[in-house]
Amino acid sequence: MVKKPNARSSDFHQRRHDATVQTLVAAAEAVMVRQGYHSVTMRDIAAEAGCAPATLYIYFENKREVVDAIGARHTRELLVQVRAAMAMEADGLAKLKATLRVMVAYANGNRSAFRIVRAVGRARPVGLRDSVPADARDEWQAFWAEEVETIRQAQAAGALRGDFTPEVIQQFWSVILVSLLDELSYQDNPPELAEQVRIIWGFIAGGICRG
Repeated sequence: MVKKPNARSSDFHQRRHDATVQTLVAAAEAVMVRQGYHSVTMRDIAAEAGCAPATLYIYFENKREVVDAIGARHTRELLVQVRAAMAMEADGLAKLKATLRVMVAYANGNRSAFRIVRAVGRARPVGLRDSVPADARDEWQAFWAEEVETIRQAQAAGALRGDFTPEVIQQFWSVILVSLLDELSYQDNPPELAEQVRIIWGFIAGGICRG
């Protein structure tokens, strides 16, 4: 007699599934960093992970899906760091600056992964929303709603210009930030981290700050 799955067994299988996926994704990123996206095959990824290619295909149909999973993993990790940094600040403008510092630092620490995600042939993003994989988007949607409220808070305090809606300011912020991070990720000798923050904040502040 086959036992019906209970909540505990379902949770166990889900955790095992998630752990397997993360192992495969980590292996894929490692081999793609070494060899480059275009030269890596699904067989290479399986070998890196120590499994049969057939096992890899249970979880991913092709390399594009693997890269989407790499992107989703990094965007989730980034979101955790951004939320933590914003929670340390009291006022809206300081929260936005903290977000910028975290994103610049994360982009610098994960330049290879950034390039892998770009290598799939997508057009370069025009904003953060366009660069977030679909399966990580719900988490970011909630954050973006919070960010709009942060911008509104900064406007109410007189720190940001009030002649545009928070949504418009957020879109401008996103376009400038992602575009500049994208360019910096391809530079062989980018400026120091602090200088990158200064440059990017200078462009952003010139468009959204009062005075």
